[in-house]
Amino acid sequence: IRHEHPSDYKDKDGYLVCHKCHKRKEMDIEYPKGSKRYKRVFITCDCDKEEELRLKQQKAKQQHEQMLQKLYAQGLTDEAYRKNTFEIDDNRNEEITRLCKQYVKNFDKLKKEGYGIIFYGDTGGGKSFYSCCIANALIHKGVRVLVSRLSDLVKNRTSGKQDSPVNVKNFDLIVLDDI
Repeated sequence: IRHEHPSDYKDKDGYLVCHKCHKRKEMDIEYPKGSKRYKRVFITCDCDKEEELRLKQQKAKQQHEQMLQKLYAQGLTDEAYRKNTFEIDDNRNEEITRLCKQYVKNFDKLKKEGYGIIFYGDTGGGKSFYSCCIANALIHKGVRVLVSRLSDLVKNRTSGKQDSPVNVKNFDLIVLDDI
């Protein structure tokens, strides 16, 4: 991509030079090869390469954010679920935190082998919290996750709601809260 700036200048040999990094933006190549004739071609200077990389990274970040928004809209039925992440974990139970993070890290393999996790116990033990931590971490990796209360899925199914039917086949992981 040719990037010329009004402040670029020609050096003593007549090559275009970048006004910022002071590197040549042109070079001569033999064309056709072996002809001893030369053609002046444009080359990218260092600061233009950095700018192209910055723009590419910015575009990738925007695409990632759009993907996250779409995954969240499709899979997290309650806004409160989005707040439960490993970043806010108080590490009250280091072993459970470690196991949950291992599950996220090895999700592709575990999914292929058909492994899941069941959290059970008394109210306030962290079942929903850790489930949502896993869900949020996987969503950030681009995994399609559905987090819903079983009662909400059943209500939508039995009431015949057509506005946004949930097809569980569209998700890589389903977290059923409050079974």
